[in-house]
Amino acid sequence: MRPAKEGNGLSITTVEGVDKLVISKPEGTFSPEDVRTLISAVAGAQTITTRAVDVNDKDLGDVTVRNTGSAWEIQPPKSTVRLDITIK
Repeated sequence: MRPAKEGNGLSITTVEGVDKLVISKPEGTFSPEDVRTLISAVAGAQTITTRAVDVNDKDLGDVTVRNTGSAWEIQPPKSTVRLDITIK
């Protein structure tokens, strides 16, 4: 997980066999440069957009995203190798 190259969000390399990702606010206070500060911002966002891409950087279409009130649950397509998450 790292800050997105463009915009305000995260770029996440997925792990094979993981069918759901949950982004929730980490405990503690972190410096602005720490990726956990950005994770906290994504977790608390009212709206996010999520783009799943495969090994060839092909957009895989719709990604199931659900806001639980305290976290975002993301269910990417099976062939996803990267998720690009942007705060709206």
